[in-house]
Amino acid sequence: MDKPDWVTALAEACDASSQRKVAKVLEISAGAVNALVNGTYKAKDWSDMEDRVRAKLMNGTVQCPGQGQEIPMTVCGEWRAKAQVVAATSGERVRMRQACLACGKNGG
Repeated sequence: MDKPDWVTALAEACDASSQRKVAKVLEISAGAVNALVNGTYKAKDWSDMEDRVRAKLMNGTVQCPGQGQEIPMTVCGEWRAKAQVVAATSGERVRMRQACLACGKNGG
């Protein structure tokens, strides 16, 4: 069975560098990187890991309902993190919090 493109990209990044360095970029353990590359990762849902790889190694993008346009997944992640804290510091922050909390990427 063929590996998903993001697992291939992860393996290629490890080949070009090291599992430890790639793990640091992804903010996960080197053991998790090893398990993902070898198909032995134990979690039932790999979507968080896929999102990390697509965002940080593959320059992935997503359609953002709050911005009304395609944005880098890294920016999406930043907005999702901000959405967890109520801070009415600007109209954009309030609008993006509402959009993020309702978005499928955020479990909405």
